[in-house]
Amino acid sequence: MSAPEASRRLFVASWPDEVTRSAVMRAAREALATAGGRRVDPAGLHVTLAFLGSVGASRVEEVLAVLGTVRAEPFDYGFDTLASWPGPRVLALTQHDAPMAALRLVERLWAALEPLGFVPERRPHRPHVTLARKIAGPPVRQEIPPLVWPVRDLFLVESRSSADGSVYVPIAAHDLRP
Repeated sequence: MSAPEASRRLFVASWPDEVTRSAVMRAAREALATAGGRRVDPAGLHVTLAFLGSVGASRVEEVLAVLGTVRAEPFDYGFDTLASWPGPRVLALTQHDAPMAALRLVERLWAALEPLGFVPERRPHRPHVTLARKIAGPPVRQEIPPLVWPVRDLFLVESRSSADGSVYVPIAAHDLRP
């Protein structure tokens, strides 16, 4: 009897550059100070495009190969709202409407991933950046000047559990441009 294959908890994301990451933290400073809860490590800020779940370690190369076939025109998110979501008790950076280019990218991702047996999210893509979890402060809904988050690459990211919560580790990046 062989040992069960190790699995990794994976997702595909947009990962910010340092300039974008710093701008997010500046925009959220006040809301984070009053929201309480557990802040997400700024090094792990991201926008999830496709959550894959537990993936056998032997399948990671297969996922990477498929992601390498996904092409899209670069686009920008324009995050314009800091909002708390009472159900999951998170503070997030959001935007009113997802750019059409983002919706097309998510569609292309799932078209490439479904043949591998991954199941797409049923809800429409709702771009957001989680800033804090288990918040206890008053509800937040604050408009901010649009914060530009460029999307030029896809990242395959692993979510690892730690005593302080999840740690997000990019495994590989893929340039979206044709």
